Amino acid sequence: MNGRGFLLRLILIVLAITNTEAVMTFALFYFVMSPSAAEFLIMLRTPIVDVAVINAIFLAVVFGLARPVMLFLDGRVTEIAAIRRVRDRGINLPYIIAFLSAAFFIFGTTAITWRSLKALGWPAETVTYGLLSGVICGMLAVPLYVYSINWLMTPVLRQTTAGEREAAFSAGRRVSIRLKLVATVTLIVGAATGYTAVVGYSQTRRVIDNYQAVIVASSHGAQPAAAKSLALRERGLAVFYLLLWLAAVVVSGFVAFAAAQEMTSPLQALRGAADRVRAGIYSEPVRMLSNDELGELAIALNRMMDTITSQMQSLREVMAELKAGIERIDDSVRTIHEVSSEQASGATQQASVVQESSAVAQEIVVTARQISDKAKSVDRDAESTVGACRQGESLLARAEVSFKQISE
Repeated sequence: MNGRGFLLRLILIVLAITNTEAVMTFALFYFVMSPSAAEFLIMLRTPIVDVAVINAIFLAVVFGLARPVMLFLDGRVTEIAAIRRVRDRGINLPYIIAFLSAAFFIFGTTAITWRSLKALGWPAETVTYGLLSGVICGMLAVPLYVYSINWLMTPVLRQTTAGEREAAFSAGRRVSIRLKLVATVTLIVGAATGYTAVVGYSQTRRVIDNYQAVIVASSHGAQPAAAKSLALRERGLAVFYLLLWLAAVVVSGFVAFAAAQEMTSPLQALRGAADRVRAGIYSEPVRMLSNDELGELAIALNRMMDTITSQMQSLREVMAELKAGIERIDDSVRTIHEVSSEQASGATQQASVVQESSAVAQEIVVTARQISDKAKSVDRDAESTVGACRQGESLLARAEVSFKQISE
């Protein structure tokens, strides 16, 4: 994927989310204001230019933010420091675009509503619905942009780590899993309940207004106590829906926080175990009781530490036996050397020396075979073991030379 292909995919994501939320905004105003056919056509026609201008400005901002990533994909960023800056930008890009889109929705929807009031002949208080609609769309846009652009950035971020020695990195501004989960759930639930509350309030208010009009008309213009009571109920209704919206946001945030806590606590335990493994401490297992993938990961990590401990113990045993075998070989070679220096004492004594040397050689061969069998059972730390075996082979070679000297 080159820079142009990346930009095209990014623009498609922006347009898809923007148009989807524009349809949601039109639907909200349709339910809230119940426009006539003529008003509905004005609703569709009036904000076209404003929407196009806001989209153009937002896309220009997105282009500026994504330009370093595009240059990297086109092969125009080669320095390691510059690539790391691109990696940080790629990690942060979804969050930057998401929060910018929320601001654009809030101010853009409010401004478009204000500019459309004159053509539609609606009261000024309709701007409140525009503001609420922008807040709802902004809340929903944040998780949509974050996860969609994260999906787009995944292959790009892999390319930024292609030349690195390490396989895992910490890049960009840190955002905890708890914050991601709490924000996602809270924003989605808040947007849904806010949309429902606005539509529900407008519909209920219309019913009260119609009922109030009937009472006023039946009383020949006088304002009876029932009409005043309905006016008070209408104001109480607005407070009720607002509190309902806030309560839904608070409850969803609390539930999301509890769920995130249940997830992050095991992750912290696993992280501590990984740090202990890195420090060479394998005797402290992860203590966790869980019925999800994190519990399975803890079991796998404990098994890995048990395997490492077992293999290290086996390696220590093999190294100890290898050291003892090398010492025996060294003693045998020293004995052969002493015997060979006395070989001039006679043929009988030489034959005895040859027999003794042969017995020693057989002992060396048996010892070397035992050492070789033990060494083959160890997979890790092979380099140190091979080095020790080579030392033994050197001593065996010296012994073989001594055998030839004795035979001659």
